[in-house]
Amino acid sequence: MPYVIWKVNGKEYRLRLTTFNAIQVEKQLGMGLTEAVNHLMDATVIVMILWGALQPYNHGMNLREVCNLYDDYIADGGSAEKIVDVILKLLAQVGIGDTGDTEKNAGSPAADSNTGA
Repeated sequence: MPYVIWKVNGKEYRLRLTTFNAIQVEKQLGMGLTEAVNHLMDATVIVMILWGALQPYNHGMNLREVCNLYDDYIADGGSAEKIVDVILKLLAQVGIGDTGDTEKNAGSPAADSNTGA
Protein backbone atom coordinates (compact mmCIF):
# COMPACT_ATOMS: atom_id res chain seq x y z
CA MET A 1 0.00 0.00 0.00
CA PRO A 2 1.59 3.31 -1.07
CA TYR A 3 2.09 6.03 1.49
CA VAL A 4 3.48 9.55 1.88
CA ILE A 5 6.15 10.38 4.46
CA TRP A 6 5.48 13.42 6.67
CA LYS A 7 8.33 14.48 8.95
CA VAL A 8 7.59 16.23 12.24
CA ASN A 9 10.30 16.91 14.83
CA GLY A 10 12.63 14.38 13.21
CA LYS A 11 10.04 11.59 13.28
CA GLU A 12 8.60 10.14 10.09
CA TYR A 13 4.87 9.45 9.86
CA ARG A 14 3.47 7.29 7.09
CA LEU A 15 0.27 8.75 5.64
CA ARG A 16 -2.22 6.84 3.52
CA LEU A 17 -5.69 8.14 2.71
CA THR A 18 -7.95 5.15 2.07
CA THR A 19 -11.45 5.41 0.66
CA PHE A 20 -12.95 4.46 4.02
CA ASN A 21 -10.99 7.15 5.84
CA ALA A 22 -11.76 9.69 3.10
CA ILE A 23 -15.46 9.09 3.77
CA GLN A 24 -14.89 9.59 7.50
CA VAL A 25 -13.07 12.86 6.78
CA GLU A 26 -15.93 14.03 4.53
CA LYS A 27 -18.46 13.28 7.27
CA GLN A 28 -16.46 15.27 9.81
CA LEU A 29 -15.96 18.20 7.44
CA GLY A 30 -19.57 18.23 6.26
CA MET A 31 -18.41 18.43 2.65
CA GLY A 32 -16.88 16.23 0.00
CA LEU A 33 -13.14 16.20 -0.60
CA THR A 34 -13.60 17.80 -4.01
CA GLU A 35 -15.16 20.78 -2.24
CA ALA A 36 -12.52 20.64 0.50
CA VAL A 37 -9.87 21.29 -2.17
CA ASN A 38 -11.21 24.86 -2.27
CA HIS A 39 -10.47 25.16 1.47
CA LEU A 40 -6.97 23.64 1.65
CA MET A 41 -5.63 26.58 3.65
CA ASP A 42 -8.22 26.06 6.41
CA ALA A 43 -6.79 24.43 9.53
CA THR A 44 -9.87 22.22 9.91
CA VAL A 45 -9.48 20.77 6.42
CA ILE A 46 -5.72 20.26 6.81
CA VAL A 47 -5.98 18.56 10.19
CA MET A 48 -8.96 16.37 9.24
CA ILE A 49 -7.23 15.09 6.09
CA LEU A 50 -4.07 14.43 8.10
CA TRP A 51 -6.16 12.63 10.73
CA GLY A 52 -7.71 10.37 8.10
CA ALA A 53 -4.34 9.67 6.47
CA LEU A 54 -2.66 8.84 9.79
CA GLN A 55 -5.18 6.12 10.68
CA PRO A 56 -3.85 3.19 8.59
CA TYR A 57 -0.34 3.29 10.10
CA ASN A 58 -1.01 5.16 13.38
CA HIS A 59 -4.40 3.69 14.23
CA GLY A 60 -6.21 5.29 17.10
CA MET A 61 -4.52 8.70 16.85
CA ASN A 62 -7.26 11.08 17.92
CA LEU A 63 -8.03 14.55 16.62
CA ARG A 64 -6.37 16.32 19.55
CA GLU A 65 -3.16 14.36 18.97
CA VAL A 66 -3.21 15.28 15.27
CA CYS A 67 -3.76 18.95 16.17
CA ASN A 68 -0.76 18.78 18.51
CA LEU A 69 1.29 17.10 15.80
CA TYR A 70 0.32 19.83 13.31
CA ASP A 71 1.22 22.49 15.92
CA ASP A 72 4.63 20.83 16.31
CA TYR A 73 5.02 20.82 12.52
CA ILE A 74 4.27 24.56 12.34
CA ALA A 75 6.58 25.32 15.30
CA ASP A 76 9.36 23.38 13.56
CA GLY A 77 9.20 25.68 10.52
CA GLY A 78 6.34 24.10 8.57
CA SER A 79 3.48 26.10 7.12
CA ALA A 80 0.05 25.64 5.62
CA GLU A 81 1.58 26.39 2.22
CA LYS A 82 4.13 23.57 2.62
CA ILE A 83 1.62 21.01 3.90
CA VAL A 84 -0.57 21.53 0.82
CA ASP A 85 1.91 19.46 -1.24
CA VAL A 86 1.43 16.57 1.19
CA ILE A 87 -2.36 17.01 1.17
CA LEU A 88 -2.48 16.98 -2.65
CA LYS A 89 -0.54 13.69 -2.71
CA LEU A 90 -3.01 12.24 -0.20
CA LEU A 91 -6.00 13.37 -2.24
CA ALA A 92 -4.47 11.73 -5.32
CA GLN A 93 -4.52 8.44 -3.40
CA VAL A 94 -8.32 8.52 -3.52
CA GLY A 95 -8.49 9.71 -7.13
CA ILE A 96 -8.74 13.46 -6.61
CA GLY A 97 -6.15 15.26 -8.68
CA ASP A 98 -3.10 14.00 -10.54
CA THR A 99 -1.74 10.70 -9.30
CA GLY A 100 1.39 10.95 -11.44
CA ASP A 101 0.49 7.56 -12.94
CA THR A 102 -1.70 8.80 -15.79
CA GLU A 103 0.41 6.98 -18.40
CA LYS A 104 0.22 3.70 -16.48
CA ASN A 105 -3.50 4.04 -15.76
CA ALA A 106 -4.38 4.96 -19.35
CA GLY A 107 -3.89 1.36 -20.48
CA SER A 108 -5.88 -0.22 -17.67
CA PRO A 109 -8.87 -2.40 -18.56
CA ALA A 110 -11.25 0.11 -16.98
CA ALA A 111 -9.94 2.86 -19.24
CA ASP A 112 -10.24 0.66 -22.34
CA SER A 113 -13.72 -0.72 -21.70
CA ASN A 114 -16.61 0.30 -23.92
CA THR A 115 -19.86 1.42 -22.37
CA GLY A 116 -21.81 1.36 -25.63
CA ALA A 117 -23.36 -1.47 -27.64
